[in-house]
Amino acid sequence: MPGSQRKPKARSGKAKLRAEKFHQKKHIFEQNAAILLPNCSSTHPTEQKSFHQNQIEAKVSALVEKSRELKTQNPTARAIYKQESTLIWKKMNDESEDHYRIIDA
Repeated sequence: MPGSQRKPKARSGKAKLRAEKFHQKKHIFEQNAAILLPNCSSTHPTEQKSFHQNQIEAKVSALVEKSRELKTQNPTARAIYKQESTLIWKKMNDESEDHYRIIDA
């Protein structure tokens, strides 16, 4: 049977959902990476790294400031901002040493 080829199996419902979730997570990860690590005009890697670190530090400090503002107003909103700042800190920590720490006032 030289002309016969196997048909690819149709994915089950669970496999489709897994593939869909994977692509969604991949898309979100790529978006976050684009936000945290935008293209830099500098070609020297150390200059790029310091530029990215400065950007990340600015974002973390803004989130921490916002969480301090919300501390007296709304504890639930403060918890959300604290989670976001912790996530950014974890992403940043993966890239470099822990130069920056989130200080809980």
